[in-house]
Amino acid sequence: MGYNGRCVTRCGGTSDARWRCQERGAVQLFELRSPSAIGSLSKALGLPAPALRFDEVLRDDRRADEWILTEDRHVGERQVTDTAWRFVGKSDGRSGPPVYRFTGPNPPPLLYFPVFIPGDFGGRDIQFRRRLKALRALADHAELLKMLVDPRLRILDTHDKVPKDEDFEDLDESKQQALLAIISTLPLFLVQGPPGVGKTRLVRDIVKGTFRDDATARLLLTAQSNAAVDHLLEELHGALSSGGSNALIVRCRPRDRNEEAGPYELSELSQQVLIRLAASELVAQAPEPLRQVAQRLSAANDDGSATGSGWTRPAPRYARQAFEGLLVRAANVVFATTNSFELERLIEERGQFDWAIIEEAGKATGGELLSPLLLSHRRLMIGDHKQLSPFNSERIIRLLENPEAVGQALRTGQEFISRALRDPSTDEVLDELEEETSADFPALCTLAIQCLVLFEHLIEAEFALQKRKAGVRPIAHRLTQQHRMHPASARVVSRAFYGGELKTHPRAAQRYADEPCPVISADTARLPETPIIVVDMPYIQKTVGMREAEQEPRWHNPEELHTVLEVLRLLRPSEAAAKRPSLAVLSPYSEQVRRLKKSIDENVSAFPHLAGFRPGVGPSTYCGTVDSFQGNEADVVIISLVRNNHHAGVRSALGFLSDPRRLNVLLSRARWRMVLVGSLDFLQEILRSTRKTEAGLDITFLNELLAGLEAERCAKTAVIMPPAILFGEKIQ
Repeated sequence: MGYNGRCVTRCGGTSDARWRCQERGAVQLFELRSPSAIGSLSKALGLPAPALRFDEVLRDDRRADEWILTEDRHVGERQVTDTAWRFVGKSDGRSGPPVYRFTGPNPPPLLYFPVFIPGDFGGRDIQFRRRLKALRALADHAELLKMLVDPRLRILDTHDKVPKDEDFEDLDESKQQALLAIISTLPLFLVQGPPGVGKTRLVRDIVKGTFRDDATARLLLTAQSNAAVDHLLEELHGALSSGGSNALIVRCRPRDRNEEAGPYELSELSQQVLIRLAASELVAQAPEPLRQVAQRLSAANDDGSATGSGWTRPAPRYARQAFEGLLVRAANVVFATTNSFELERLIEERGQFDWAIIEEAGKATGGELLSPLLLSHRRLMIGDHKQLSPFNSERIIRLLENPEAVGQALRTGQEFISRALRDPSTDEVLDELEEETSADFPALCTLAIQCLVLFEHLIEAEFALQKRKAGVRPIAHRLTQQHRMHPASARVVSRAFYGGELKTHPRAAQRYADEPCPVISADTARLPETPIIVVDMPYIQKTVGMREAEQEPRWHNPEELHTVLEVLRLLRPSEAAAKRPSLAVLSPYSEQVRRLKKSIDENVSAFPHLAGFRPGVGPSTYCGTVDSFQGNEADVVIISLVRNNHHAGVRSALGFLSDPRRLNVLLSRARWRMVLVGSLDFLQEILRSTRKTEAGLDITFLNELLAGLEAERCAKTAVIMPPAILFGEKIQ
């Protein structure tokens, strides 16, 4: 490779670092100091010091291990002097601060103000630029601007009718009401879909009805994450391919993703179309230059390189991308994330769809929702703001609730915003800080919070209006009948997170009453066969001599890990099951998940019966974080809560458990069996100490959760037991 050197960063204190570059025995030492502005910016944002965050990010197993060495004045832009480095480990310094080791293929260039940035920041910069483009397009879109300010300003009746056919009659009453309202309303409708209510079924009926009435219709189906888009495509595949439909369906996916291409993948589809085009009579009769272009494109890979023999001039990548753009513009159905390049291109081309349907809208920020909203005048947003919120939104909201800190951060951070991430709108916000009208800045921060959680803001305002004014025409609907969970689990979830409004549909309740459970216990005395099992771990403050239950860094709980493994030893698939039941082991904390997965993998011989279960998290993975599992479900779910400590301060004591949305997702994934491992005494002690906590955090939902579990215990649909029973110990 020419250069196979070693780079070492030595961090000391909170703001400085040293680089040592070693090649063939020669050592160069450079002292790097974070500019005081970076420390000031961190303080204004309420973040730990740069060196501490550097260490935290390196330990984050969700972070890619590639880092970019660049000039700090060019953050947000790509430079020819940028070099890539891979983190290989950390060791304690013999005298002084720890040492972080990096390797790279090339020596570092001469940089005046070098900084390290994570390798995935380039993708984030691209996303920022796309959102800025969408904001510029919004400035010229008067109708959408007015709608976002007041969704009820101009409600139109489409006069479209929903046929009361077999498909309609098969819907539950809640979805029937929603479908009738959605089809008759322009330009926006909002649907809240709690767990298990069948949101995708509603989308499926809209798609089928649209193509039944107009075979040339164009629909955009989108979500914030690729996993959600893939799930939507999988669920709608049957509806889109039935009835001899000739609809052109395109799945737009990032080019750098490694998933196997399906029949609808844009790259795969364009290759097939080009091959057919090159062999068609139309091309055979075309002028020679056009025939050559068609043949070259059909013989090119996605990156423009040759695939066939006799190739000497590969087709330019931009030509292939241009052809893919034609396919997207011609498609009847486009599946893409809200942040995709194809949506950016469609906005530039002023493309339009008959429908823009956004799934999991509660997980997307307002900036992420903007692109699909711009691409149609008929919009449907479906989501649940009582499940996981946009990534890091809680931290951003806490900052925005302190306008003085926001102003200080913006003043300090101006120099770090590159020209690529600046435009008149960002400059206007910065100018606001310096003008006499800066008294309006707190109102601007409040507006920013509303834009950040746009779906939640819009739908909660609409529900409040419907409650105040009976009979008002609705533009939002809450689905209230669930089909996924055992009724016992559904009652707990409904009580804790939905005010008791979420009900189990009678057909689903009958199914759970009539069908045998696909999961059984090898020892019912130790692991009872009830819909809910709570293994109540000893509360650390009430147990003499008990060591700290949860441990840092990266929160994990060894006692709960052993308990989960014992549950797994006792679980068995039922011989009466029609197919292999699915199994998922979940936790809010990635370190606990990693250790669980490692323990299972390293002790495969102890769990031979797991082969009878389908992995619920991935193709070969039973374990996952709650964040990775929203939208999924499994026949049996084991949950490790991890937290069990003596910390003061509710947020530091509860961590992720202080967020009702994350706990909602955890408790609503199981179909037949839910095994909850955690300390109820710990949760009760937190409730006794305070009901409302720092930064307006309300944890009264925990009281409803505990009351719901106790109610199910009294109804004999739940068992709450100490771990000693699980391990076959005698209770004194």
